[in-house]
Amino acid sequence: MTCRLFAHKIARAVLAELAPGNVLSSGSDAGVFRRGNVNVACGILAAYHKISVDEAMVRLRARAFSRQRRITAIAQGVIAGDRFDTDK
Repeated sequence: MTCRLFAHKIARAVLAELAPGNVLSSGSDAGVFRRGNVNVACGILAAYHKISVDEAMVRLRARAFSRQRRITAIAQGVIAGDRFDTDK
């Protein structure tokens, strides 16, 4: 199992344990742990790219800014398995 796959499995398990009905949900009242998703996504990025969690947060923020999207939306994508190549 690759590091990325392992990190994604852990992230999904943690989020499911926190709120099984709200994990990666959309809507006004759903997704209670959206900010927690940002931290999980940072952990995934840190593990996959072998960088610090602080550097992962900087990259996540930069991606959100450059794409004019909310950081929580970018984080949900990372957790869902979207590619996050920083060399582009």
